[in-house]
Amino acid sequence: MKDSSEKTVTTDEYDLILVGSGTGGCSLVKELSRYQGLKILVLEQGKNLLLKDNIKGIMSVAKEYKVEQGLKALCAATAGGSTSVYFGVCKMPGPESYEKLGIDFSQELDEVMQDLPLAELPDSLLAPQTLRFGEASDKAGYPMGKKLMIIDQNKCDSGYNYAAKWKAKDYLDEAVESGVELKTQSSVNKILVENHFAVGVEYTQKESIFSKRVFKAYAKKIVIAAGAFNTPKLLIDAGIADIGSHGFFCTPGFMVFGYVPGLNGQDGFLGALERSVDERVTIGDATTTSSFYKLVMLGEGKLNYLFSHPNMVSAGMLLSDTLGGEITPDGKFKKQFLSEEYESLKKSESVARLIMEKAGSTKTFKTKLVSGIPGGFLKIGIHIDRNLQTELKNLYVCDHSIIADSKSTPTVPLVCLGKYLSKHLQAELIQPTATAGLKQQAIAY
Repeated sequence: MKDSSEKTVTTDEYDLILVGSGTGGCSLVKELSRYQGLKILVLEQGKNLLLKDNIKGIMSVAKEYKVEQGLKALCAATAGGSTSVYFGVCKMPGPESYEKLGIDFSQELDEVMQDLPLAELPDSLLAPQTLRFGEASDKAGYPMGKKLMIIDQNKCDSGYNYAAKWKAKDYLDEAVESGVELKTQSSVNKILVENHFAVGVEYTQKESIFSKRVFKAYAKKIVIAAGAFNTPKLLIDAGIADIGSHGFFCTPGFMVFGYVPGLNGQDGFLGALERSVDERVTIGDATTTSSFYKLVMLGEGKLNYLFSHPNMVSAGMLLSDTLGGEITPDGKFKKQFLSEEYESLKKSESVARLIMEKAGSTKTFKTKLVSGIPGGFLKIGIHIDRNLQTELKNLYVCDHSIIADSKSTPTVPLVCLGKYLSKHLQAELIQPTATAGLKQQAIAY
């Protein structure tokens, strides 16, 4: 059944259209929203929800993607992207990470260090399971170090608080308050190209249960920040060749749980403690919330442990995999890991089981291997230039596709990318001449 109340819609033209509202994109529009007069449209395929940290809230935005046979990654389709369900962990990139990108982020990094609430968590904010994990690691001969967390500790009275975790949605909300237009439940179908220039996008917006419309929106600049699982297909369909032929990383990992009788645990911030097992794998505390824990147990079929969160000490292992694999013409990821990478994961499992033994575990088990979000498949100097522009003029990319380092978490580099790109676009968009002649059309769907 179709809603036939209106066949055609004409809307205003824009200076910039942002496809997706992940961390890099939100950082970008927050910066550009400071300049009055810029007309910016953000298209987000998910909803703009005030999420609750429970099973219903997580499942309402969770979206699963296949990376390889039997290996899946979990992302969030919502305003602000995956920071809505991430853990607030920050593993800072080293200088070599920026050298790989081929651009100088030093100024942006200084700004980010001031903007974000980056600090190690004191013991008073660590869950009992985390403290037990740290003590057991010492006994096992693998002492842990504290990691930077993107947590506003002023919002933590005595432990975990979902609201304390920084989220990209905070930046998006600021931009919307400053006049940026946000359209949710809007999936971009393709980039509109004329004479090797990106001139707009075609997108489908869900207006009601029974109604969708296909819009064509035009702008001076188009920025894709649609995430690793959507950006490649948009670029391939736009006619950009060689996407993904240089490989990608996906930082796979798994968890090991140990049931400790008598432990009276609570919700915690995952990733506060960590160390390297070898040059490829890190191991850290994986204590999280009871809601997320239950989702893991359901996924693993461990129904007998569904309500054992207070008794569970847990470790998370992450592999910093080498670039490899390919992205197929239909935008799908394919990759095989190296034998030495599997060996490193096996070694880390042995370390985790030893830690569980020292923690007093009476039953220890591991989860399936899962993928992180793929990255590193767009190369500066090959797919995009130093201004993050593709071979199609006025088409830019600002998301995890560009990140070249699998050993750091992407949040800080992505905020830097947004700031970096905003300076280039601001110089081009803040001009005395007005945009003219662009039209937007909507066709009943």
